[in-house]
Amino acid sequence: QALENVAGDDDSVVLQQTAQPEDASYNGQQDSAAGILALLEVAESDYKKLEQEVTTEEQVSASEYSQYMQESKIRKAVLETEVKQKQEEITRLNGSISGGETDIKEWSGELDKINAYLDQLNGACSFKAPTFEERAKRRKAQLESLQNALAILEGEGVPT
Repeated sequence: QALENVAGDDDSVVLQQTAQPEDASYNGQQDSAAGILALLEVAESDYKKLEQEVTTEEQVSASEYSQYMQESKIRKAVLETEVKQKQEEITRLNGSISGGETDIKEWSGELDKINAYLDQLNGACSFKAPTFEERAKRRKAQLESLQNALAILEGEGVPT
């Protein structure tokens, strides 16, 4: 900024500011049409840069989307295969369970028959040892019979 001294009274100095542009290439007011064209050229270059950036971002996004969709298709196929395998395993295991239940019923019937036969054998073959009191009673009866027989043989007769 340039300041000029303007003489007025001897005692006072008035400072007046004159407009000087900061840009040294400024040549005052030029044709207004040239300024508008320059403005439009700047806007056009900005829009071209913006368009290029947006196009690049869209291409990157489209590439990422394609990659994501491809990965998703692969993941979906893998999961569907796993689901199918799990369903086949469930079917196989349900068949095994049904077969096992049938086997259990057959073996239970067989076991019941074997237990019934075992009960018959135990009833026919089991030997119960007599208690001490039963043996003592029998022994006493046997001794009395032998004493009676001895008395008869000796001619004493039957004791009453």
